[in-house]
Amino acid sequence: MIEAFVVLLGHAVAAQLLSCGYFRRYAITRPPIGVFNLWDIAVMIGGIVLVPYLYLALPPWLVGGLLAIGVLSALSFMWEPVLRSRNS
Repeated sequence: MIEAFVVLLGHAVAAQLLSCGYFRRYAITRPPIGVFNLWDIAVMIGGIVLVPYLYLALPPWLVGGLLAIGVLSALSFMWEPVLRSRNS
C-alpha cells in the first residue's frame, strides 16, 4: 500500500516539475475562440453531462478511438510550440 502511494506521489511530483519546465521554455498560443454566449455555454454543459453516458453506451473500441483522438489532439497542441521553435 505504501509503495503505491510513493509511486503515485513520485509521478505527481514529476508531472509538476516537467510542466513547470515546459511552460517556462515554451509559450502556448491562445486559440482563436472569440466571445462565448449563452448558447455556447449550454452546449458545453450538455456535452459535459452527456459524454459520460455516451461512453457507457458506445462499444469499447469506439470509446477507445474517441479517447485516442482527444489525447492526440492534446499532444498536437503541446508539441506545436516545440516544433515551431525548432524550425524557426
